[in-house]
This record gives sequence, structure tokens and C-alpha cells, in this order.
Amino acid sequence: TLGTKWEWPSGGEIDIQEAYWQGDTHFLKCNLCWNGNSNIWDTRWNSQNYRIAGFNDPDWDKKYHTWVMDWDPDRITVTLDGEKILEQDLNQAINQGEWGEGTQGKCPFREPQYILLDLPIGGDAGGEIDDSKLPQQLEVDYTRCYRKATRINDGLQPAETVDLTPGTEPEYFADTTTPKAPTGYKLCWNDEFDEGTWPASSRWNVQN
Repeated sequence: TLGTKWEWPSGGEIDIQEAYWQGDTHFLKCNLCWNGNSNIWDTRWNSQNYRIAGFNDPDWDKKYHTWVMDWDPDRITVTLDGEKILEQDLNQAINQGEWGEGTQGKCPFREPQYILLDLPIGGDAGGEIDDSKLPQQLEVDYTRCYRKATRINDGLQPAETVDLTPGTEPEYFADTTTPKAPTGYKLCWNDEFDEGTWPASSRWNVQN
């Protein structure tokens, strides 16, 4: 992801997954960066590198894998197939330079970011491009974003999350077509209140 409020690197960058060849070594990177000092282009990095050979599966890069980023106001944690590969205390990810109004002393990861999926080649990290290995493709099965539920009355405390996958409905839901909330509660789906139909497999937030 890249920040939208300030210019890079003050806007922040999160590389949930990068993949490179360096010589005969194929490896993954997971990074965060922000402005490290008073020079606009100086960055502070939290960077973790993993050799794909270290996963002990010769077909690892031919299979689908699951990257998950848990992101709250205090911490970012990234996992790969359920194993933690990066963690960052956001209280320590603070811009040091004033490059853009209000950037100094601010954490860019508490500001808006957008998702970027691409297949860049070459550059300082990728090295010289080997035309014999082209074309290449990046296959992505899905990308999903979730927001933690919050109670309506204060907007801060977590609300109860109810799994409405068919066959697992709590007793207080009447059926799998029009879910009913308990007395005094409402249903929240995609941040909108809706008492209509819902997808065959989804999660609703029960809020008071």
C-alpha cells in the first residue's frame, strides 16, 4: 500500500509482499518504510527477507499462498500462511522530517493508504532484466479488506461479530434470507444498516 496524504516516503509504504531474484536466489521481502530524518528522500525501513528455498518446498512459488495484514492504530502484523513474518509498533513509525504540511512527528500508517497490485521488473532491487524469462504473470486469487466492528454509541469498543455462514446461525436469527438482530441491536454490513438479504456466506456485525 501507499499513502495518499503526503508524498513518499512521508506518506508511508507497506510492502505486504515483494519477490525478487538476485543471481540464483529467489526471495521474498516484507517491508514498511516512512521518512527517517530531515532529508526528504531518506527512509526508515522495517524490512524482512525470506529465501524461498528456506520454505523446503521446490514447488512453493507455483502454489497459492495467503498473506494477511492485521492493522490497527498501534500495530501492523503481517503473516504468510499463518506464520508471522513482520511486526511494527506504529508508535515507533514516526516521520522525522517536515516534508509536506503536518508530516513531522506523525505516523503515516494512521492516515489513508491505497492498495497496489502490480508486477514491476528491473530497478535497483530487481537488477538487469532477462528477456529470456519474459513474459511473466502475477496470479492473484482474491484481495479482501475488513474493518473491525465498532459500537454505535461510542465508535470505539468492539462489537460482537456473528458468523452467518448457513448452518451456523445463532438462535436469534430467524432464517438465512432476512437475518434478525436481538432486541435492541442492529445489523451492520459494510458499514451500512441493512435489514434485507445477505450473501450466502458472510459475516454481520451485531451492534447496539
